[in-house]
Amino acid sequence: MNSQISFKKYLLICSIGFGIGGMIWGGWLFKIVSHNKDYLMTPFLLQTSLIVGLMGGLALAWFSNNIKYIIKNGLLGMIGFIIGGMVGSFITYFIFIISTTSLRVITRFFATDVDVNNFLNFKSTLLVGDIWLSFCIAGFIIGAFYALGLKTKIWPMVWRGGIGFGLGSLLGPIIGNLFGNLFNSLLASYLIAFAVIGAILGLFLAWGAYINIKNQKSKLQTKI
Repeated sequence: MNSQISFKKYLLICSIGFGIGGMIWGGWLFKIVSHNKDYLMTPFLLQTSLIVGLMGGLALAWFSNNIKYIIKNGLLGMIGFIIGGMVGSFITYFIFIISTTSLRVITRFFATDVDVNNFLNFKSTLLVGDIWLSFCIAGFIIGAFYALGLKTKIWPMVWRGGIGFGLGSLLGPIIGNLFGNLFNSLLASYLIAFAVIGAILGLFLAWGAYINIKNQKSKLQTKI
């Protein structure tokens, strides 16, 4: 990453890169669930993992001015998303009750009568907010692979990836469903929801990458 790039600009570019990847992800999912309305599924797919992982990886390394470095990070991002998605899908059936119960407890604490299921998931059978723990664990794995690609400390990227992906899985569907209901369009819900999920993940990972790389360069200059 070019050391002259500002923090805000880096956050913006990464959120856009991940957000566009997320929008493609949402469109792909909409196409699938519209033909499989009775099929209960998680949003982690091989095809979309490749797309989001690649676009996110390219965005994170875009300002490095090193083509090999950019491509390498994009490829590691794809691998991270594939493995993270596979793990997320696998554990969903084991932690589903924990994820959903925790959400219901929180909503009852705030004494709301709103059915959160109408906002955290979709009118189809696609689960998103209800499996936020799966997103967190997938995010941990994704963050680790991007850390390898960016050659930064792993833990700061891991926890930011987990929190960013988990938070995105909760906020994305809410925002997507609000706009989708406004325009009476399930497609809009999907596109906006997954664009938000991707953008939030991108913001958190960019935050970790920027600080890590800046700290590494500062330490190197101090030694020199």
